[in-house]
Amino acid sequence: MHRPDPVLPPLVSRAAARDVGLSDRQITRRLATGEWRAVRRGLLLPARPALAGPPQVLDLEMLAAVRSTGRDVAVAVAQAARVWDLPRPLDGWGKPMLLALSGPTRNQDDLCIRVAPWADGDLVVLPDGLVVTSPGRTVADCLRHLRPPDAVAVADRALRTGLVTRAEIDATLVRMKGWPGVVQARRLAALADGRRESTLESWSAVAFDDTGVPQPVVQVDIEDRDGPVGRVDFRWKGGLIGESDGRAKYLLRAAELAGADADGLAQVLAEERERERRLRATGANLVRWGPADVLVPARTDRLAALIDREMRDQRHRRVTGTARPAPLMLEPSTGLRRFQSSERYRPRA
Repeated sequence: MHRPDPVLPPLVSRAAARDVGLSDRQITRRLATGEWRAVRRGLLLPARPALAGPPQVLDLEMLAAVRSTGRDVAVAVAQAARVWDLPRPLDGWGKPMLLALSGPTRNQDDLCIRVAPWADGDLVVLPDGLVVTSPGRTVADCLRHLRPPDAVAVADRALRTGLVTRAEIDATLVRMKGWPGVVQARRLAALADGRRESTLESWSAVAFDDTGVPQPVVQVDIEDRDGPVGRVDFRWKGGLIGESDGRAKYLLRAAELAGADADGLAQVLAEERERERRLRATGANLVRWGPADVLVPARTDRLAALIDREMRDQRHRRVTGTARPAPLMLEPSTGLRRFQSSERYRPRA
């Protein structure tokens, strides 16, 4: 077993490692055994115990991508959303997307550089040195460049965690007048709602918009004459209730993680059945759907037709009880804590 490595910076070159006393043979052995990792050409990620400080491995990989360009660039779009702990796109995070103020664009298998202007405050620096687009700029860029379901999920989560406000998103998009994708971004920004609690709810909003289904009120508390019944995902004018499916599954999973036995799990299911019985007893129709119903066009059309039929039937039903939209309750997030520890980026002179 070799001696512990000297304290090293998060990313090192071979030359820097040699400067602190390591030989080429020692460096090669650490790479061969997996103790170290080559993250970019000429840049190595040492073993965690040898790092000075506790930077995120994600940041280090992005930092390596930034340094490999030799330019003033910032992490942007999906990878910036990843830094801010926002939802993963359906197709994955993709290759690093970097934003540059000038110079040539670059689009390779492992890296993409786009040239676009940035305003003061659009870029921030994390404690480990990573330069990334601010949450407001990140959300605006995602609304312009990501697929609509992914983009709205990012915006909803950013609003829900307090990373951005609607006013900040709107102001950023005003500055982007005439930019590629800004028309899509404005349409999707209008759909964003921080009260949505899951990506499925965000995807549903896009599917409704695409198929002409009226946007329902989200997160509505229902009461009957016996008291609170529960909170539903969606409620349309007239009383129709919508639930993005999987509620029982998630409740069961939560109970399992809490150590519930078979009797406890059965109780969870019984309570969910009773909840649905009471919802229907108020006179409300109820529609459920899953991810494929809002992501696969043919199934989205069928869901839209079902909702239309149920809404027409709902008009002939008397709905009792009360329905109150839940207020927006901000959730704590890693992304918000990271933003609070960042500093405004100042370009090198």
